[in-house]
Amino acid sequence: MANFLLIHGAFRGAWAWDRVIPLLESAGHRAKAIDLPLAGGRWHADPDPISLDDYTTAIIDAATALDEPIVVGHSQGGFMAGAAVGRAPGAFGGIAYLDAPIPVVGLRALDIRAPAAESFPIPELTVDDVVQPVPAEAGEYMTEQDADFINARLCPLPAGPSLDPVAAVPPEGLPTWVAFCAHASPFIPAQATRAAMDRAGTPYTVFEAHHDVTITEPAVVASWLGDVAGDRQSRD
Repeated sequence: MANFLLIHGAFRGAWAWDRVIPLLESAGHRAKAIDLPLAGGRWHADPDPISLDDYTTAIIDAATALDEPIVVGHSQGGFMAGAAVGRAPGAFGGIAYLDAPIPVVGLRALDIRAPAAESFPIPELTVDDVVQPVPAEAGEYMTEQDADFINARLCPLPAGPSLDPVAAVPPEGLPTWVAFCAHASPFIPAQATRAAMDRAGTPYTVFEAHHDVTITEPAVVASWLGDVAGDRQSRD
């Protein structure tokens, strides 16, 4: 049995894990998803600016209540989870990155760019800005029903947390797992991490799935996290 703390990606909320949590719990695990500040049920119009510290504090506080959980960050949530673990590594039992960019000391989330996006200018954002969500589109790996489910719940993204450089990252030796989705957009920041891991020859897991795999293939995610839990237990 493992404790999992589940962190959603940009424009999403704790709802992105709604289909995964029952599967983890039925396997005997404890799983909790949170809304990051100004996300999901915490979004409201005309918000005050927030920072990376606001995100990482929320993650650390949730981890403290769960007794050294494995934190799982999807997409931008992986970057934010990694920054939180860097601040308070003792609060976590490990970190799993799900189609997510891995943070680098001194870089902002906005600086982590896929190879396919490197020719595009970095957006000029301020802490007062909010970014409007990109709607999900149905296709071979996304049904109309899943796209509608996602689009009905998307919310704007406060720019502030993506504008602060990361001061610390998870320490070497902390159990870490990484998975990517084969059918994600080539422009998402996770592709930068995948390219770096390919250059280094670092292994990772690949799902034949859409980037929104927690919605489209929750059983695949739950099975992977079950393997993560088993691997974590074998290290104790």
